[in-house]
Amino acid sequence: MSSKSFRGVRLVQFGEFEFDVRAGELRRGQEKVRLQEQPYRILTMLLERPGEVVLREEICKRLWPNGTVVEVSHGINAAVLRLREALGDSAAEPRFIETVARRGYRLLAPVGVERSEAPAFSAGQMASHFRLEEMLGRGGMGVVYRAEDLTLNRLVAVKFLAPEMAGDPLAVSRFRREARTASALNHPNICTVYAVEECSGQPVIVMELLEGRTLESILAEGPLPVEKALPMALQMVAALEAAQRKGIVHRDLKPGNVMVTPFGVKVLDFGLAKQTVTTQSSSARRVSGAASLVGTPNYMAPELFQGREADGRSDLYSFGLMLFEMLAGGPSGAHLGRALPAAAADLEPVIRRALQANPEERWQSAGDLKAALECAAAARTLHPAIRRPFAERMAPFGAAAAVVAVIAFWIWNSAPMRPMAARQASPRTSVQPPAAPAVRLPGMKPEASGRLNLSPDGRLLAFAAGGEIYVRTIAGGESRLVVSEGGTAGTPFWSPDGRWLAYTKGGGLYTVAAKGGTPRRLGGVNTNIAGTWGPDGTILIGEVRGGLLAFSSTGGPSRRVTTPDANRGETRHLLPQFLPGGRAFLYTAGSDQPDGSALYAGSLDSNSRVRIMAVGSGATFVVRSGSKGYLVFHRDGYLMAQPFDAGPLRTEGGAVRLAGPVNGATAAAASGIGIAEASVTASTLVYRPATLSRRILPAAFSAGARGDVVVVKDWMDGLRF
Repeated sequence: MSSKSFRGVRLVQFGEFEFDVRAGELRRGQEKVRLQEQPYRILTMLLERPGEVVLREEICKRLWPNGTVVEVSHGINAAVLRLREALGDSAAEPRFIETVARRGYRLLAPVGVERSEAPAFSAGQMASHFRLEEMLGRGGMGVVYRAEDLTLNRLVAVKFLAPEMAGDPLAVSRFRREARTASALNHPNICTVYAVEECSGQPVIVMELLEGRTLESILAEGPLPVEKALPMALQMVAALEAAQRKGIVHRDLKPGNVMVTPFGVKVLDFGLAKQTVTTQSSSARRVSGAASLVGTPNYMAPELFQGREADGRSDLYSFGLMLFEMLAGGPSGAHLGRALPAAAADLEPVIRRALQANPEERWQSAGDLKAALECAAAARTLHPAIRRPFAERMAPFGAAAAVVAVIAFWIWNSAPMRPMAARQASPRTSVQPPAAPAVRLPGMKPEASGRLNLSPDGRLLAFAAGGEIYVRTIAGGESRLVVSEGGTAGTPFWSPDGRWLAYTKGGGLYTVAAKGGTPRRLGGVNTNIAGTWGPDGTILIGEVRGGLLAFSSTGGPSRRVTTPDANRGETRHLLPQFLPGGRAFLYTAGSDQPDGSALYAGSLDSNSRVRIMAVGSGATFVVRSGSKGYLVFHRDGYLMAQPFDAGPLRTEGGAVRLAGPVNGATAAAASGIGIAEASVTASTLVYRPATLSRRILPAAFSAGARGDVVVVKDWMDGLRF
């Protein structure tokens, strides 16, 4: 019997025993014994090739794939001993399993099979209201198809229980548990479960369809540069943090269960996930504990090999192995005795702690690990920006002064994070207006009166004009039409990588490639004002007379993040912006009370918020170094710069005039919040100059031609704390 013949097989008979392949049970008359995972796999190999010698090397590869470092001889011997005990067999006088010295094992009994009548699905057929298009993958329990949902007219991924397991109550229960566990998780970095349905008597899981590559296939091409690996790792650990908040442990985290899409990273397959004992029912615990070894051995934490319970720290061990593999390449488990590449040496302490054999010595939560990675990411962003100018400034003072300054800088950047709370302004801060020259950017469409939006790198400018969305380079050239929406398109805004744009039209939120293409509708929203696109694919946008809504850039339902406080006279929340790390964000709360509008900081992880300062417009935070930078906002016709530290959420000193006068500052609907025609990044500031008459403006300012945009490069050079 070949191994392929087990597909569709339910019962295998040998001697006086029946072996239920689906349930993993040995039956003899009324007796029933459930096999543990390793004896189950060995018996399956022997039944596939009755009378033939199954080599120990073959068993090793089946039990511990990918070269996992284990004590192989002891592990195989122990598994065979347990199997013989279940069969009532002995090595000295074998009836079923014969030991072939220094070679392997052989099944002595003849074998017969009974095929399953469980329904099997295939590409091209209908399953309920799903038209199956192609098989996307097959795992230990399920088969996944790309399918069209004819009821909702959308493409989805549909996961069926494997046909050979469809009649096994244990497998069905575990499959349903997977669906319940995964559907409890609503996070941009976790594959969304839409529904659990029945097709031909089988449970099926309906999930979002992801376009991209598995991390496993990417790593097959070699290690990743730190600049690419670190953002991916932050998204993965953000998914684990969301799961841990629900008391859920994945237990099978590996590169094959991570999908890298154009919109971010997605963690897949909670088929082995379990809830911790405090939140899990006794029946669910029996299902999840049916096998002694769950997960992929190559990425399993040591405590799972020892038969101990998994918790969130077990997932962090698997994550540490994956991150090491992303940075250093080579098979997982080979981290022992190896070093990270020099470019990633600063991440070595973080990974080393994740890979401690004792769970008590690891990171104790995904949130702690994520905070450490965020600090490392912030430091990597900071250092290149300060090294050269800092060294140049310190050179005249000699080495001793430089050492003192470096120590002071290290202390400042190593200060522990404080709770989210607004602080009083520090009197130490002073700011000077920018000295960088401004240049005009002519050639904008005269009707381009919509608001402007710079790409994250400050090189491209997106804007709406006459209902159409355009992109042009700051360096010059013609504006390029991205999408035409017949006079309804709102202000476009960018994805973090600068490859995509989001915008609103006709009460909906859409995304489109910045190079042009077919727009994709994400959901309904009532606004034409820009939102913000986070590093994990979350989009925040404010509604007229409402709060902020969160959408996933890959699709799925929206959720409400904030709600205006009527007791404060708040009428709407608008103009959000993610802060570094992608979980906290700024937004403006418009109010119908005099001077009641204010800038707040909120979080995707809680309902709390912190008031930053009173404003009459939106504000954009631009990082200068570390967590410090400037809030750029509009006041009395001019752009202002307010020093701000995003760590403690504290303004420092007073705001100074930055540029202007600026055109626009028209009030957003139902808010009284002015929105100037301006945009700013760390490298570039652009604004449309006011077109008021000279007798209204001071003589020092001149009105620009209609459609012109003023560009100020390196605008922060003239500012100092």
